[in-house]
Amino acid sequence: MKHRVILAVVCAVVVWVGAAPVSACIWDRDTLNVERQDFPGTLELITGKFLRHSQAFYQWRVKDRTEALKERPQDVALMDDLAAAYDKLGQHDKAIDLMRRKEEIKPGLYETQANLGTFLIHAGRLQEGLKHIDAAIAINPDAHFGREVIQRELVVYVMAQKARHDGALKMPMGQGATYSRQDFATHMASVHKQDTELGHEERQAAIKGVLGMMRFGHYDSPVLLEALGDLLKRHTVPDIRDSGRLAARAYLMASYNSKDKATAKGYRRLASDALTLYEDLTLTSIEKALRQEMADADAWVLGVHKQEAAWIAKGGDVDAQFEAVYYNDGEALPAPPVKSPSTGCGASCAVTPSRPALPAASMVGLLLLGGVLMRRRSRT
Repeated sequence: MKHRVILAVVCAVVVWVGAAPVSACIWDRDTLNVERQDFPGTLELITGKFLRHSQAFYQWRVKDRTEALKERPQDVALMDDLAAAYDKLGQHDKAIDLMRRKEEIKPGLYETQANLGTFLIHAGRLQEGLKHIDAAIAINPDAHFGREVIQRELVVYVMAQKARHDGALKMPMGQGATYSRQDFATHMASVHKQDTELGHEERQAAIKGVLGMMRFGHYDSPVLLEALGDLLKRHTVPDIRDSGRLAARAYLMASYNSKDKATAKGYRRLASDALTLYEDLTLTSIEKALRQEMADADAWVLGVHKQEAAWIAKGGDVDAQFEAVYYNDGEALPAPPVKSPSTGCGASCAVTPSRPALPAASMVGLLLLGGVLMRRRSRT
């Protein structure tokens, strides 16, 4: 059976720092298909209510691509797919080895450097990974409208935080001798040489970047959730209403995903601080709504994963079946409805980052390292 195989670089920068993942950019089949749909809203990404594959799917893809590579051992597109699946399953060393092999077969590809840097970062080899990310940017210096700086700067920010505490990552981050936190928004302001307040355009670009990392990395990463909360809090973002409520949710989710009690308490304090401008809201009311939203998201995603399991059990091309149902031949599918009746947040909490209509090779709204590559291939 023949069908299109579309490869694109996906931002998944998930840096493992202790128990907390940060995130980088992966090339595999799914990205362009996903990007052509409506990008999930902020609340959906915080709660996990968006299309994402199950572990069983990635296990199937490992088997499928491994078999295909036996017939086409130098197919670099299959290597990208297989390496990305290994990475999603936490088998970072296998992903790294495969990209090094791909580099020997066809050296100098941007996608290889982007993937290799990402997989090294995910394996905890941050400094080594950044070298390959820089190499990817050198190959394509105009990649993705310059927003790759968000990805790189988040990694740099995490490394700086670890250095402040003798190699340990103390969370929430930005803790120091001064009263105010030197958070990720403050870090980005310094990158742009903007005193302590990040400008509107720069803030929007950073928000889109972090949302992209959540979409294709670990949406429940405390590092990413903290970074998102830092960017949303304090000041109302004109085209994202209720940003304080969203910031509170992001910090609460970070607290739920933190094993350390002191860390969880710190995130709850940040969530409460994000609501200081809302006289009619309490942390209790936000948390009650969030719990309902999380349960709704879990049920929604479970339906997707059950469908994948049924396709895998029947055999055949699971990629093609998934795309036929969920990607709607490139047309945007309606986003799942999001409700938050107890807070009055409603649709305003489900804001989709604004972006222009996408031509076939555009990747707007994601934090990516380079241009999009679309290839047409046949696969049996």
